[in-house]
Amino acid sequence: MTNSMGNVSLELPAPRNGKIITTRIIQPSLKFQPYKHYNIRFHLQSSITGTVDIEVADAENPGIKYLARQKITVSEALQDYSYEFYIDFPIEARATLQFIIKQQPSQSIDTETFTINDVIIQPEVNPLLPERESGELLLDASAIQINNYRGVGIQWDPFTDYPLDETQWEKLAKRLDHLKPAFLRTMIYANFYCIGFEDDGTPVYDLDNTEFMRPLYQLLDYAQSRGIPIVFGEWEPPVKFTGTAIGEVDVDNPKWAKMIVGLLHHLLITKRYSVIRYYNLVNEANQPWSLVADFEKWKKGIGFLKQELQACGLDNQIQIIGPDTVWDPDWIQLTVDQLHDSLGAYDIHIYADYHTVVSGQMEMVFAAKKDYAAANDPMGREKDFYLTEAGMLTGKTDGDSQPNVKEFWYGVSMVDLAVQSMRSGLSGIALWDLDDAMHGQDNGYGKMDPRSLKRWGLWNSWGGKMGVPEEENLRPVYYVWSLLTRLFPAGSQIFHSAGLELHGLRSAGMRMYSDNGYAMSYAIVNNSITPRTILLRVDGIAHQAVTLREYRYFEQEQKTDSEGYPVPSGIHDTAFLDKGLEIDLPGRGVVFLTTILLK
Repeated sequence: MTNSMGNVSLELPAPRNGKIITTRIIQPSLKFQPYKHYNIRFHLQSSITGTVDIEVADAENPGIKYLARQKITVSEALQDYSYEFYIDFPIEARATLQFIIKQQPSQSIDTETFTINDVIIQPEVNPLLPERESGELLLDASAIQINNYRGVGIQWDPFTDYPLDETQWEKLAKRLDHLKPAFLRTMIYANFYCIGFEDDGTPVYDLDNTEFMRPLYQLLDYAQSRGIPIVFGEWEPPVKFTGTAIGEVDVDNPKWAKMIVGLLHHLLITKRYSVIRYYNLVNEANQPWSLVADFEKWKKGIGFLKQELQACGLDNQIQIIGPDTVWDPDWIQLTVDQLHDSLGAYDIHIYADYHTVVSGQMEMVFAAKKDYAAANDPMGREKDFYLTEAGMLTGKTDGDSQPNVKEFWYGVSMVDLAVQSMRSGLSGIALWDLDDAMHGQDNGYGKMDPRSLKRWGLWNSWGGKMGVPEEENLRPVYYVWSLLTRLFPAGSQIFHSAGLELHGLRSAGMRMYSDNGYAMSYAIVNNSITPRTILLRVDGIAHQAVTLREYRYFEQEQKTDSEGYPVPSGIHDTAFLDKGLEIDLPGRGVVFLTTILLK
């Protein structure tokens, strides 16, 4: 992908009265291939007294510089210039080229000339790669960030749009048995279970229908049999179904609370699904697509739900979680301040921009929200705080789809996001989501076109039926997420690193006690093109040799078995972590080290 700019010749008035005049020449909306080295070449000639700066910045986020500002001292002689830069972005990037002319005061002439010729930007054939960096990464196992981690989970919703046949279900269950999510988030709609009201306002339930409730029971049966806790709830208020018998019920109508608690009584008491631990009233209620986007209305709904749970004696079996918001600066504070007596846990969602993740800023965002709850809720330090939906926003397309789940970089970024959530003190994180076939969408494609699905999953169970059987294969993000779920389990202690600050490098550690001693795991993320040699050293543990299995996730290195499940790339039989273990990070990727023998 080559970019060019026409020749530019300017006559500029010479500065007077001691002033500096700045003139900008801007070439917007240049396109660049992802993760690519480029070279810019041009000829420059000028009679100005002063300098010229050149930079290439991201078009949407000018603070991101692909070519950091370079200063040129110009002369009247024609000069050739060449600069190399790297596009650190995983999809096609749009950027802006700027020449910034700074004229110093001059007394000798009335006008000054400035000419740029033959500006060409093209991929660099022989790029100058960054030099390898090295350093010591110190993990202190005695400095606990999270004492009782709730683990790494996933969004799993009933297959109502694309029901699974027996073969599809068996394949799904087998993969879930390997994935071992620490918790699930499961959402439904009111029309799954309620068809209207009696004259006195009592909800009328249909709890045996095959379209909605049977897939829900199948999911709950699986979770109950494996003891997997569930955050359960409803996407939107029943007003979504305008024109039906429940279509007049909004979030602040007490009828909805009665509907919900009737369902919960059926699930918790009659069906004995003890794994349902939290109830989530409205998905992303701060956003207009939730059909709420009004804190006061949602607050009333929470109040009615709390009252109904208490009246039915279910408040000791299930707790309310919230606010379940996304891209929101205010609702977590409002919720903590006004609803802390009603909520048993807090949660938010994040769909993150690539640059925000790579820079490490998400850790600070998460920590600020967690710290606010801890400081302003009298029980805040005891309450869990989850990321109940997590994904990458960069590359989202076709309505609500993320085709980059098929790409290597997505796996690195999701581990980076998970590690930042651990380092911030959040209790757990759930990936959005398990399987493409869980959700269809009205985006203009036919029902049997894979693009009609919300493509965020670890696979697409309907790939074969849609004529693309390769879509059923495990995607790269499965490799790393299945390691996170099993190497950073519920009940473990989380600690993180200190002392080594390199761009894109982050780590977290886990320790879990058992009758046989304790298990340890470490995740090291290198979200950078820069190769690194890291000496991993751990304080706060017994000074004895341990056996560590090493899993490596790099573009050309993802060792798997015949099922596509991760297997160790190597084993360190006698690792003394107090002395240090050298880890090779050849570029962008992740290394997991663990004492756990995965089966």
